[in-house]
Amino acid sequence: VGPKQTARAQRPTSECCMDNPAVFAAQLGIPKKVWPRVLPALANIYRQRMGRTLDKPFELLLLHHQMPNILDEISKDLSTEARRELKLCMQLLPQRCLPPVGLGTFNVFADGSRANASSSRWAPIAFAYDHGCRMFDFFDPPDGGVLAVENDISRIGSELRGKDLSGTVLISKPDFLSLSRKGLRAQFLDMLTKLSLQGTQRGKPVIDLYMMHFPYLLIENMEFAPEGEIDTVWKEMEKLVDAGLVRCLGVCNFSQQQLDKLISICRIRPVVHQFEHHPFCRNREMVEYCQSIGIACLASIPLAKGSVLSSKYFRQKHMTPAQCALRWNLQQGVSVIPGATSESHILDNLASASFSHAIPDMPVLASTVSKMQETFPNLYKYMACDGIFVQSNGHMYCSTAATEGPSEALPKEKEQIVRQIGDIVSRLQIADGPQERRVKICRMLRTKEHWRDISEMLVIPLPEFAAFGRPQQLHNCIGARILYVSHHLATRRHADDHAHRAVVMAARRWAEHCAVPEDEVMLWVDFVCLEHDDDERERTTNSLGLHIISCDGFVSIDTPGYWDQAWARMEVSLADTIDIPRCVLRATSDAEATWSFEALEVDDLLRTRAHPSTGTVEDVAKWPIIHMQLAVARAIQGRVAYGDMAEPSAVLEDFNPSQVQSLRHLRKALAERSHGAFVAARSACSDCGVPPEIICEVEQEALAESDGAGISIDYIFSTFATLAQEATGKLDPTFKDLSDELFLTKRVGEGLLCPRDLKVGCSFLDTLTSRNRRKATHFVSWVWGYTLHTVTSCLQRWLESSGLAVGEVFVYMCFFCNNQWRILIEPSTSGCCDLEVRFAKRLTDIGTMVALMDEWHDPVYTKRIWTIFEQYTAIKLNINVHFTLPECPARTLHKHLDQGKDGFGKVIAAIAKVDAESAKATFQADEDKVKRMIREFGVEAVNDAVQHSIVEWVGKEFKANFHDLLRRSSVVSRGSILDDAMTPRRNSELDSGTILGDAIMHL
Repeated sequence: VGPKQTARAQRPTSECCMDNPAVFAAQLGIPKKVWPRVLPALANIYRQRMGRTLDKPFELLLLHHQMPNILDEISKDLSTEARRELKLCMQLLPQRCLPPVGLGTFNVFADGSRANASSSRWAPIAFAYDHGCRMFDFFDPPDGGVLAVENDISRIGSELRGKDLSGTVLISKPDFLSLSRKGLRAQFLDMLTKLSLQGTQRGKPVIDLYMMHFPYLLIENMEFAPEGEIDTVWKEMEKLVDAGLVRCLGVCNFSQQQLDKLISICRIRPVVHQFEHHPFCRNREMVEYCQSIGIACLASIPLAKGSVLSSKYFRQKHMTPAQCALRWNLQQGVSVIPGATSESHILDNLASASFSHAIPDMPVLASTVSKMQETFPNLYKYMACDGIFVQSNGHMYCSTAATEGPSEALPKEKEQIVRQIGDIVSRLQIADGPQERRVKICRMLRTKEHWRDISEMLVIPLPEFAAFGRPQQLHNCIGARILYVSHHLATRRHADDHAHRAVVMAARRWAEHCAVPEDEVMLWVDFVCLEHDDDERERTTNSLGLHIISCDGFVSIDTPGYWDQAWARMEVSLADTIDIPRCVLRATSDAEATWSFEALEVDDLLRTRAHPSTGTVEDVAKWPIIHMQLAVARAIQGRVAYGDMAEPSAVLEDFNPSQVQSLRHLRKALAERSHGAFVAARSACSDCGVPPEIICEVEQEALAESDGAGISIDYIFSTFATLAQEATGKLDPTFKDLSDELFLTKRVGEGLLCPRDLKVGCSFLDTLTSRNRRKATHFVSWVWGYTLHTVTSCLQRWLESSGLAVGEVFVYMCFFCNNQWRILIEPSTSGCCDLEVRFAKRLTDIGTMVALMDEWHDPVYTKRIWTIFEQYTAIKLNINVHFTLPECPARTLHKHLDQGKDGFGKVIAAIAKVDAESAKATFQADEDKVKRMIREFGVEAVNDAVQHSIVEWVGKEFKANFHDLLRRSSVVSRGSILDDAMTPRRNSELDSGTILGDAIMHL
C-alpha cells in the first residue's frame, strides 16, 4: 500500500490472447506499426504447421527452431528497421511469453486460511485473478491424506469458474507419487473433472501447460523408482496435446543433460522449464541455455521459502524485500510463481512486475541455499546439475552423475544411529521452538529403550562455568536458555585460560545481545560437556545433531583456522538446518580488547558456510562421525522443509512404510488443524495397523502443543490491531466488543480442528500459523473490559522496561488461548469448567506473570475477582509478577511519586484497595465459584497478599522514577547529585533526600 506501490498490481485492461491482437502484440513487444500485418501471418503459419489456432504467446515457442525461416517469410515487405525489431522480439520471446508474476498454490489454502482465520472467507485464487494475476500453478495431489485437503483442485476450479481465462495461463502437474502405477490420461481426466472448468474455455484446452514435476518417477513414501520410463511418460503427455486436452508441455527441475536428451527424442518439445531460482540459488547457466533454445524459464520457490527476506541486499526504500527478490528474477527474464498467505502478500507480489527500479545484483556467495536439496536430499542428485538420462532397452531412464566417495559410506552401526535420530526428528513439530524440542527429545529418550546409543543433553550454567570452569556435575537442559559454543581453541583435556575466557565472553555477549539474564543461560561446550567415560562420550557425540537443534543460540568463536575445520563446518551445518540464530565472537588475537561480537545475517551465514568434506581434521577417526552428522542434517532438513512430504530418511523399525506415512499425515493434520484430514489420517492409521497407543501419543503431543501455546505480541500489535478495528468499526474497541464480533458474528475457529478435544471448533490461537503461535513465555493477567489501546500500551511499556524483543514474546491471554467456541458459542461449559484447576499448572509451566493495570487511582483490575485470584495464586506459587500501566496513567503516577511522601501515600491508598468480597466477574457462576475458593484461603489473607504485591510494585516504580530523575539531571556532576540527595529540597527537581527517606519508611 502507498509507497510500496501495492495498488499498481498487473491489471491488464484486456486479456492477452489473439482475440485481442493489440494486447498480444504488446506483450511480445511487436511494434505497433507492423503487428496488424505480422500477427495474422504468424497465426496462419501456426495453424498450418500445428493444426490448431494460435491463442497464447507461449505457443509460439513450439516453432522456435523454425522461427528464422518464418521471420524471413513474413517480413519480406517490411523495412530493414522493422525486420530488425521483429527479429529482436522473437529472440526475446522466451522472456516475454509468460505473465511475469503468477500465484503458486501449493498449500495456499491451508497456510492462508490460518493466517486469515478471522476473515469471512479466504479465496486467494479469486482475489489474485480480480487484481490482475494471470498465471496459476497447481499440481494434482495424491488421493486422500493431507496434501489432497490442502491442495484442493475443486476449490481452485470453483474460484476460477465464470471468469474469462482466455488470457490466463493455467499450469498443472500430475500426481508424482502415483505416476508410475496409474495411467496418466485417466489421472489427467480425473483432475479435469475436479477442476470443472470445461465451459469456461469455450471448447479450448483448459490446461495451458502440463509439466513433468520431476525428471524421475516415484513410488510410495517418496522413494526413487529406477525402472521409471521417462520417454513413455512423455509420450503419454504428448497424446494429451494431440487430443486437444493440453496446449503445451513443460518440465520441472531438469538438468541441462536431461533437457537435451528429452528434446532429442520427443515429438512435441517442452516450452517451459520450471526450476528453483532465487538470489541464494542461482542457475544463470540454465537460464541462458533455456532462453537460447526457445524455452521460457519459470522460477519456483523464488523467495527461498522466506530466506531471502532477511538479506540486507533487499532492503530498498520503495520496495519490500519480497518485491526486490521477485524483481531480481524478472530482470533476468524469468517469470515467478510465489505463494502467499494473505491478500496483502498477493498484492505486493503482483506489484513487483510494475516497478521500474533496477535491483543491484548481490555478490556471489560462497554457498547456496537450495530448498529443493533441503527437502529432497536423497533425490536431489537425480535432478539439478547431477541428474542424467540414460538409454537402456529402448527406453530412457533417470540416473545420476554424482559419485559418493567411499569415505562417506557409513558403518552399519552408524546407519542405525541415524535411523534412531531420524525417528526422533520425525516426531517433532515443525512449529516447535527450542524449548519444546528439548522437552520432547528428553521425554522420548527417557521412555524408549532402543535409543540406547543416544544421550540426553547436559549443560553447565554460565555463572558456574565463569567462576569454576569445570563443574562438579552437569545439569539437565530443560528450562533456561541454552547456548551452543563452537570453537577450535582447545581439546577436551587441554582447555587453557584463553579458551575459558573466550567462551565466557562469547556467552556473556550473547546474553547481552538477547537481553537474557546471565543466570538464565546454560552452556554446551565440548571441553566440559564431553568429559565423561568413553561410552558416555560416544553417546554424547552421536547425539550432537539433536543437541544443536535443541539450543536457543549458536556462537562460533572465530580464531585462525576455525572455518577450515571440518568439525566446525559440520556443527554449523547442523545449526543451519533449523535456522538457529547464529553469532560470532571474533577472537583473532590474544588481546581481548580487540575481540568483537556480532549476530550473523543470512548473507553472512552463506559466506561462512562450506561443506565439511573440503575441510581438515586433526584425527581421521572423526570422519565417520562427521559423515553421520551430515546424514542427520539431511534428515532434519527434510523434516523442516516439508514435514509430511519429506523423504523417509529414517523411520522407526517397528513400523512399515505405510504406517509411517499414515502417522506423518496424522501429525500434519493435527498441526494444520484440518478436521477432514485428521479424520482421514486417523482412519488410515487404524486401517494399516498403527497401535492405538501410538495414535494416542501423537494426539497428546498436539494437545500439549496447543494447550501450552501463546500468541505473538508482534501479531497483537500489528495484524490483530487492524483486524479488531475493521471487525468492530471502532478505533479503540474493548475486548468485550471484539468477543461478540469475532466469536459470535464471524465465528472464528469454525470448521477447524481443536487439538485439545479433537472436535470441530477451535480457539483463536489455533487458527494462527506457527509463526504467531508458539510456547507461551508469559502469562497475562488482565480484564476483558479493557480497550485495545490499554492492552497494547501496557504490553509496549512492559516490553521496553524488560528489554525483551517483540518477536521473542508469546503470551497466554485467555481471550485468544481459551477455546471460546466451547465457552461462548456451544451450549456447553466443557471449555471453562476446569479453568481454575488448570490455572495453577499453567502458571507454573509458564513461570512469569505480566499484570496489566488500566489505572492507578481507581483500577478496574483490583475490582475483578479473576484477577485477584490470579494474583493470589501467583504469590502462593512464588511466581514472578510484573505490573505495568498504559503510557498516560504511568506518567501521572510518576508525577505523584515526584511529590514525595504525600504523593507516595496517595498512590498507595488509591491503588492498593483490594476487597475480594466485593469483586465481580462477568458470569455469576464464575464469581460464586472463585469466591468460595478464596473464602477457603481466607478473604483477609488474600486481600493482604495482593495488596502487599501491589505496594511492592509501586515501590519499584518509585525507585525507577528516582533513578530516572538522577539520570535526567544534566546540570550537576555525580558528586553534587549526591550532595543534593543529602540536602532535602535544595533542588526542586531532585527532592531526593526526603523522597528516598519516605520511600524507605513506607516500604
